[in-house]
Amino acid sequence: MARKTTTTTSPTPPATAREALHDILRTWDPAAGATGFEGLVADALAGFTGYTFRLAKSGSQFGRDAATTAGRFAIAMEAKRYTASVPLQELVGKSTLAAFALTDGIDLWVLAATVEVGEATERQLEQILEKGGISLLTLDWAAAGLPPLAVLLAAVPEHVNEFAKIHLNPSKHAALAAGLADIAADPGFGASLDEIRNKLSPALLGLDAFRHRNADWAEATLGSRRLAQRQFSQFLVPLEDSSLTANRPELRCAIGEAVNRARADAEGDTLVLVAGGEGSGKTWAVTNWWLSADPRPILLLSIGGSRNSSRRSSNRLRCSHASPRTSPDRATPTPSRAGAGGSSGGRRAGARGMASCWWSTA
Repeated sequence: MARKTTTTTSPTPPATAREALHDILRTWDPAAGATGFEGLVADALAGFTGYTFRLAKSGSQFGRDAATTAGRFAIAMEAKRYTASVPLQELVGKSTLAAFALTDGIDLWVLAATVEVGEATERQLEQILEKGGISLLTLDWAAAGLPPLAVLLAAVPEHVNEFAKIHLNPSKHAALAAGLADIAADPGFGASLDEIRNKLSPALLGLDAFRHRNADWAEATLGSRRLAQRQFSQFLVPLEDSSLTANRPELRCAIGEAVNRARADAEGDTLVLVAGGEGSGKTWAVTNWWLSADPRPILLLSIGGSRNSSRRSSNRLRCSHASPRTSPDRATPTPSRAGAGGSSGGRRAGARGMASCWWSTA
């Protein structure tokens, strides 16, 4: 007689609130349209930013599912409800179309996805969009830390719950609400939310892309006699011929310390002045400091200045905090409130005897 065997199956452990939230989002039906995942993300972005988002009609999307109305600051959004990995070629095609068709119409392209967008994919999308002057904000379901998509939704629970109440059954709505509460209660929620808020800020948007492009321009120009002569009317080429550069570690350190103080100014209006006589190496000093800075701020050089200015400055080069009420020749190290520094950044001194450059502490 055959022996009867029994198989015992362990019960599946209940999903956590966060896992349940993820499952609801990645299986949201439908994916597109006003009642779908696209509508959910558009509604959440509208609640978070205060802007009106309008869904694009099928066939005329041009790399976005929704966008704000035209204005001084415009956002386009692409929502992708995936259950598995991100199809790279689809995203590359969407971002390329956005960079080409929307380059004069939007400032920020938001990618919302229910799966994780890998670092390499995100970098490739950034490079494509930056060609059109467009910044990227990725709201995905990252495996490490809090998922940015969940953070956005948890930041506006009243909007998300109102939307879900209409389009989900009561049990799924309750699970979604519990997942949002779990995300909002996480100790890292505040920092994650600040990061998203900063990336959605018109005042800060584009600075990283601008900084990278500025660094590429500066390195190319400072390493080519032809480009330097054309841009600056002089052979400012420390990257091509280091023998032309005077080694001034004390001055470089002084400039760095002064700029760090400007960065730390909560009001963002500290001025940093590099002063010295004509031909004392002001531009070279600031350029060499910039090359050694980490991270490098945005740098703009404006070579030359007024020929009617005083020539009383000595050939000794100095760096200090200087008040606009103080003569440049004296360069007394007093605090300044001249509207320079901080995220708005920069200060130019065009007269002879002062450093002829701009730099941003952003």
